Amino acid sequence: MKGINLPHDHQYAATVSYLMGKCYVSLGKLSRAERYLYEAIRLSKNHPYGTRSNIEADAFNYLAICSYRQDEIERARLYKQRD
Repeated sequence: MKGINLPHDHQYAATVSYLMGKCYVSLGKLSRAERYLYEAIRLSKNHPYGTRSNIEADAFNYLAICSYRQDEIERARLYKQRD
């Protein structure tokens, strides 16, 4: 899943990180998924395009899924409250 390297200020950098996170969730590689999802949240907050997308909300949703699958129910609940 390597090969897409965008600068952090590129308008699609948050989208690429978010999609990579989703892919890793589906593969069951949850710690790697969390890294990409956190990166997507950070990038979407720091780019004007991020305010017009739902990347942050959906990334929190996938973080909740990661937590739930790791039996961290309280952390999953907190993520769901943020999305």
